[in-house]
Amino acid sequence: MLKMHAAAWISAAALLGGAGVAGWTGIQGAGAGAAARSAAQAVGGGTVVHVSHDHHYHGQAVYDVHVLRHRLWDVKVTPAGQVVLKKLSGEQPPQAPAVPAGQAAQRAEAAVGGGTLVHLSLDHYQGQAVWDVHVNTVGGLWDVKVGATTGVILEKRPASEPPAPGGDRPDEVPVSLGGGVILHRKLTTIPAAYQGAVTAALQATGGTSVKWVKFDRRDSGGLELTIKIRTGQGTVKVKDLFAPDGHLQSQRIGSDG
Repeated sequence: MLKMHAAAWISAAALLGGAGVAGWTGIQGAGAGAAARSAAQAVGGGTVVHVSHDHHYHGQAVYDVHVLRHRLWDVKVTPAGQVVLKKLSGEQPPQAPAVPAGQAAQRAEAAVGGGTLVHLSLDHYQGQAVWDVHVNTVGGLWDVKVGATTGVILEKRPASEPPAPGGDRPDEVPVSLGGGVILHRKLTTIPAAYQGAVTAALQATGGTSVKWVKFDRRDSGGLELTIKIRTGQGTVKVKDLFAPDGHLQSQRIGSDG
């Protein structure tokens, strides 16, 4: 099974000890930092390259953490710090940015007046590397872009996704259709039946890797598959529309600024 994701770099010193730990424990979303440290310790150290909150992993809330130690590891950690999954992943991480992840998280939280960190990853925005930070506040979920080389807040806006954890809209509750297909959730493991469609989308866009895929139900009874793809210039989204019988009806490629 092909597993792809967007990687985000966090310095090992900031996660495994020393003064850098304050970069995580000083923010209200410190659970993400604690999960990052637990994941790194579970694989014997290394550099955490992605942290996000997944509140529907086999019915429980977990942090999804990716750690680079010679190779890339995918680790699931509960909010209590228990490691419930540890496995190798084949994706290669990008170059580390100048601004540490903990610092980016602090600036993002300050920009929206505080809150809980639920996602942090390295991405591209308007042609430059950024930290993509999601902060859950009393007023809702915020999507904040922090320059990965400057630390400047480039954008902050209410996120279009439901807050995590525990803030799903009724039409966004995840539904499993079998075969690895789950509606209304960004998936980093691509269902086998849609490997061909994802490969075709990569070829059509000249993409380098897949960040995530997401399935939604269409009014006609078919499925809409959204594929977020990384390219040399940033990211693009491909939307494949499938009929109820499973055949591809149309494909749309759009920019993802």
